[in-house]
Amino acid sequence: MSLILALDTSTLSAALALCDNRTGDAWTASDIGTLNHGRELIPAIDRLDAIAVGIGPGSYTGLRVGIAMAKTIAEVLAIPVHPVDSLLLPVIALPPEPGDVRASIADAQRGAVALSIYRFESSQARWTRHHGPEIVAWDELPRRWRSLHVQSVTGPGLALSSRFGPIGIEEAPPESRDPNAAALVAWIRTHFSGSSAVAIDTLEPDYLRPSAAEEKRQAADQSHARAKET
Repeated sequence: MSLILALDTSTLSAALALCDNRTGDAWTASDIGTLNHGRELIPAIDRLDAIAVGIGPGSYTGLRVGIAMAKTIAEVLAIPVHPVDSLLLPVIALPPEPGDVRASIADAQRGAVALSIYRFESSQARWTRHHGPEIVAWDELPRRWRSLHVQSVTGPGLALSSRFGPIGIEEAPPESRDPNAAALVAWIRTHFSGSSAVAIDTLEPDYLRPSAAEEKRQAADQSHARAKET
């Protein structure tokens, strides 16, 4: 694979990267909704060898948009589509240290976050996930750090600290917490070759749990079913 298109729409700051693995050249954008260089991207679309897309955890609406886009491109061009762990992207945005254990979090609503923990494997020169993803209450996070020997934390969920307070561990700087375009390029260069394509019809967002609207609908359905039984 040489020309790879990668996108992530798990947060409000959608990101896109086009990377040529033969030359190392990369083109990036931090906001898919306001691309100013469509004339550069569109002619390259029909030369794509593969597409990669963030599957979350993250925004319900955003993930649906990004995955639908990736499925359409993959189907029209008959190219493979590779799922990307959205929580991994902020992790690889910062330089690693040997044996580094880093957590990544995203807002899961209702005072909780989606949490995954990654370890840098020096022998492979890449990050691997060794815990998660899971939904964890904000005030339970310090306990996770201690039990899993986490050294630092990143991810868009750190924005919640302004509401719920600090979580007692080294935090990544704000500019590197979102799954941005530079992280997509880093993922292509370090993780794409070890990833596996999936069938287009099996590509789905990693929501971890239903949205609030879906939970309300499920509760209403259950209440209706109980009423019919009585």
